[in-house]
Amino acid sequence: MKTIAIQVDEEIAREYNKITPEQRKRIESLFTQLVQQELKRISLLQSMNALAEVAERNGLTPQILESILADDE
Repeated sequence: MKTIAIQVDEEIAREYNKITPEQRKRIESLFTQLVQQELKRISLLQSMNALAEVAERNGLTPQILESILADDE
């Protein structure tokens, strides 16, 4: 594990400093899960945007895509 610093409001910092090491571990675990989920979402969106840019550079416009998808129905 690696340590990072994040900004929180004063009340959170004050309360966090009062809790037990076990409670801190639980919060760290929850935070890790939340960040992992968000990073996956960001990665997926970046991949989708990159694919859209490549498709557009290759001439695939939203109108053409809509037409292709309509033909499949």
